[in-house]
Amino acid sequence: MIKVAIVEDDLSSQHMLTSYLHQYEKSKEELFEIHCFTNGLAFIDNYTADYDLIFMDIEMPFMNGMEAAKKLRERDEDVALIFMTIFSQYSLFGYEVDASAFLIKPLNYDIVKNKLDRGNTTTGVLTPSKLPKMLYLFKLHN
Repeated sequence: MIKVAIVEDDLSSQHMLTSYLHQYEKSKEELFEIHCFTNGLAFIDNYTADYDLIFMDIEMPFMNGMEAAKKLRERDEDVALIFMTIFSQYSLFGYEVDASAFLIKPLNYDIVKNKLDRGNTTTGVLTPSKLPKMLYLFKLHN
């Protein structure tokens, strides 16, 4: 089972990404345990270092994704982190916190699937030990 956190203040985007993960589960026979947070502060305050993958928005109330990512890396250097935002100018920040990817919203299933498939280039199946560790900049379209 892959433990995933979605840190996103926009409930519509949160639900959409959750549905993409469930769609991916069915196509690849993967199981996700998905936890959703509406801001970086709630996520960091409740963080335990047992997540495999984190999708994090950047613009959020109380604590933005960049600040949350810095605090995350103080606690967990290994978890795969994927930023998602409408602001491409934040993409270089991902290098500072060893982000696995930077996705430009609005998200679509094919790009999310592609990113998850890169987790294991041999079988195409996502496994925690094979999550991608390189920063990619993708422009996503509906």
